[in-house]
Amino acid sequence: NAASLYWNSYMQPNPEVGPVPLIYTVCPNGILTQSGQASLQTHVSIATSGCANSVTNPAATLSYNGEEFYCAENNWEASATLVNLGGSEITSATIEVSFNNSTEVVNYNGTLSSNGTTEISLGTFGPETGVLEATLVSLNGEPRYAPISQNISNSVSTLNQIVVEIMPDPFAEQVSWEIRDENNEVVAGATCAPVPEISWDALEVVQEWSVTLPNLGCYTFHLLDSEGNGMSPGSPDGQTVFYPTAYAYSDGGPFQLTTILVLNTAQGDNFTDSLVRGFEVTSISTTGVEETEAFEKANLFPNPALGQTTIVYSLEQSRDVTIEISNAMGQQVRMLELGSLSAGEHRTTLDLNGFNAGMYNVVMRADKYVKTLRMTKQ
Repeated sequence: NAASLYWNSYMQPNPEVGPVPLIYTVCPNGILTQSGQASLQTHVSIATSGCANSVTNPAATLSYNGEEFYCAENNWEASATLVNLGGSEITSATIEVSFNNSTEVVNYNGTLSSNGTTEISLGTFGPETGVLEATLVSLNGEPRYAPISQNISNSVSTLNQIVVEIMPDPFAEQVSWEIRDENNEVVAGATCAPVPEISWDALEVVQEWSVTLPNLGCYTFHLLDSEGNGMSPGSPDGQTVFYPTAYAYSDGGPFQLTTILVLNTAQGDNFTDSLVRGFEVTSISTTGVEETEAFEKANLFPNPALGQTTIVYSLEQSRDVTIEISNAMGQQVRMLELGSLSAGEHRTTLDLNGFNAGMYNVVMRADKYVKTLRMTKQ
């Protein structure tokens, strides 16, 4: 019926607006109609009225919008959104739902007009991991085949001290994050500060927040984009490619880091309007993020890195400094003993040759104080 063709132009610099994809609607007769960065409803409108050969028969998409994680031993709810992409009403739909070798049939009966949407409950499930599969098998009594799938995971167990680090694209003010409790109430959150200009120096700044959650329990972390286009790689100077990143983790001090969310565009990660991860605070920590005042600043450049990266940091007074690098499993891979360093700014270059690609924790100690950075090796 109708689809969209996306041309990713992130490699081409645009000093005024940054990377912008060109989007076309493919009409049923094969004619391309440029539709730009429009909403789904606009694309549907083009396909059902603006094309020379409009869609008149029932057509639909099915997308998952239920829970992706379960916490503790709680049940979880599955649901999907049915969108009418055709020019005539949808009065019935049949969906087959499978999870861990169990299959149920869900029926929709109603009136869904052209360009309309409705949410359909797919059922309640127990605390099990697995892949939920939902397939639209009929529409208005006619056979259809539109499968979707969603991986269901258990929430990770964390301490109550949460660190969020985001290195956004040029549209930083569109990116925000939230932590919600089990009642879906927002208990913490922030919006990225605007990037002053589209330049390499401005883009590689990591924006960081530290949150101490007062209560044990189940939470979800939400990475959000108000324009629905996520964070994309770009090349401000037409030569060097910049890769935005986002990390959220619990920080209870050295060897007590648990990853909640990782988004690394250098590895192809991206999202549209939201990316959600579940976690359960199972213990309260009194160390970690509060013991960082010895470091007035600390950043890694570049990050992600290939052959080497440099730590730029400032000490408020003379202190003995060590830098310890561990992998995502908590295994130490390198230790640097820098001895006594004077107050002021310092730079330490890390040789990453021999490191496997992946996430690493860079734990900096200045006497009793600790600062932890996240590093990605490409």
